[in-house]
Amino acid sequence: MAFDLRSSDLYRSLVEQGTPAEEIERVYRRLRELGYGEDDARARLERSLRRVHGDRAVSDRRYTGDQRRADGVAAAGVATESASRPDERPHRRMEDWYPPVSPSVRRAANSWARRNGLLIAGLREWWFDLLSTLFPSVPDRVAPRLLDALARRRHYLAENPYNYSLATTLDALYSVSRLFLGRTAGKPEDGRAIADALKRRDPFGFEYLSRFEHYDEMLRGSFAYLELAYDQGTTVDVAALARVTREAYRLTLATELVPRQRVDKVLEAAGDALAAYGRPGSAGITDANAVFRICLDNLQRFRRELYPVVLRAIDSFYEEGDTSPEKRQKILEFIDLRPSDILTVKRFAAAEAERRERQLAEQATIEIVKVEREKAERVTERFGAVLETLAALFPDSGIEGIDQQPYLLPYFDDRVFTTSLPFDHGTANVELVSRTDPIAVILVMHRIVDDLLSAV
Repeated sequence: MAFDLRSSDLYRSLVEQGTPAEEIERVYRRLRELGYGEDDARARLERSLRRVHGDRAVSDRRYTGDQRRADGVAAAGVATESASRPDERPHRRMEDWYPPVSPSVRRAANSWARRNGLLIAGLREWWFDLLSTLFPSVPDRVAPRLLDALARRRHYLAENPYNYSLATTLDALYSVSRLFLGRTAGKPEDGRAIADALKRRDPFGFEYLSRFEHYDEMLRGSFAYLELAYDQGTTVDVAALARVTREAYRLTLATELVPRQRVDKVLEAAGDALAAYGRPGSAGITDANAVFRICLDNLQRFRRELYPVVLRAIDSFYEEGDTSPEKRQKILEFIDLRPSDILTVKRFAAAEAERRERQLAEQATIEIVKVEREKAERVTERFGAVLETLAALFPDSGIEGIDQQPYLLPYFDDRVFTTSLPFDHGTANVELVSRTDPIAVILVMHRIVDDLLSAV
């Protein structure tokens, strides 16, 4: 008896869940074409379509507000940890591209963390590390206290900045940098004026603050997932920290070579630019400066807390103080940061000088092209109106066709300047001065202007 796909319970169930009937039938036909029997076809059809349906449910869902925290983030192991690399498939989890970590590196990283009092490894993680010597597939978990330190979200004005989580620290840096850059001004023109004022006073300061004004929505989703996992007591693999670790390290490594004294000057210039436009008051600027400085210290603290995650990401153990080029190169590759992206005062000054030289060279090129174009244009085309006026003053002179006349000087020498302001012939014959000689036109125009001024 032939199998009736449309009468099966699986078919009706999938249709009720929103799977298109055409898609179900296409998958089923493909399975039969590959030679699968009725039982195999039904089993594989069920697995394939449920997987497709599950992927669609993840991609179609939109997480906002409490819905994200309630049920959307519960699936964040699939959705919010999707990779940001352009060559990755959509909805691919961070765990899927996080490199396999050897048990020896994992144990060494956790052992170092315990010796230094870091939050990632507790008693339970010590037991898992011990089991991994016999069973390498034992999950590599994160201690819950680290999740709380990383993801506990509070408004950055509501508590002591020294108690900020990593999520709140990034929120504060994002908000304060945007304040100093004029992004939060009420009117767009006010914001542009503040930004332009800071650019004029301290171009490096503008570039420095711009490094902190971007906050990826997927990163927010990662923090929400970690916070919900902590609240619900859900265990989290170390690989789930990959995105927040990448962001923390990218931000610190990209800006850590700027001396703190230079940062103070940047904040002073930004505060003056804000005060010049009356927003906010001096007390607000002072508080923003203090929060920004403390958050920079917090970043260094969280960078150290997440160092064991980095060791797993590069699958190699290095002591924290190791400054070898090999280690640095591996870390930069993990966080997708190029050496040219690292901000320094010297590098920025060199780039600015190169930009100004390039701009001046471009302007010089434009001027040269303009002059060459003017030289190539005919005089009668460029000064047609003037020449027509002179032709009316000097009839039969042919001055309106100054480009065509072989000899222009004799007319003015014989008929115009006979008694006053004659041409100084000297020993040269004026008729030998050709129209191709620029001095002919210069002499005529000069004498006309002199004669008119004398008449006045």
